[in-house]
Amino acid sequence: MGEPIRERNVDFSDSSRTRIRARGHEGEIEYFDKGQFPGVRFKDWKFKGIDASEKDGALIEIDPGERTPLQLVQADKVFYDIPLAGKLFFVHIDTEDNVSIYRFVSSREKDRNYHFEIGKGEIMCWVASAEQDKPAELMEYEEPGYTPSDFTNIEPGTSEVPGRKIPPQVWQIIKSLQDGKVGDVPVPIVDLSNLN
Repeated sequence: MGEPIRERNVDFSDSSRTRIRARGHEGEIEYFDKGQFPGVRFKDWKFKGIDASEKDGALIEIDPGERTPLQLVQADKVFYDIPLAGKLFFVHIDTEDNVSIYRFVSSREKDRNYHFEIGKGEIMCWVASAEQDKPAELMEYEEPGYTPSDFTNIEPGTSEVPGRKIPPQVWQIIKSLQDGKVGDVPVPIVDLSNLN
């Protein structure tokens, strides 16, 4: 599948300065809600003139050394996560419990050509590298739009959620990434710039 969102000129402070091209639709966006977790801020967006239940997303800022919640996708749809700025690690657990980690660095042009598709039964989170001064940024897009039942947030240290076991090394991986101890991570980290 082609990249769902190519536009990288996202203005977190002013939605009127942002146009997004996503899966056959292009247009201006408007913010309609915002929220936060420790070290993470997000603004929900939708295309102007289109109901958020059809297509929407979120712009997410993550402070250095912080992370998004570890989430299990419950919905039978695909979510698109697009790293935009800074240094980020994408921690992913597929439906077979295989753990993968990808490193994004926005200063490497090749890294800016990737997005991540996350589907039902997969688990993921984003960790902002501790080795940066500013928050890292990413965008999420979903079609149809987001509903609260799409994800289950997994509390730190949890070993099992209904229907899924959490691989035991995941919490140590996340902590090592947050602490900037990348060498302590027990699985290979894939640099996006090294992918074909």
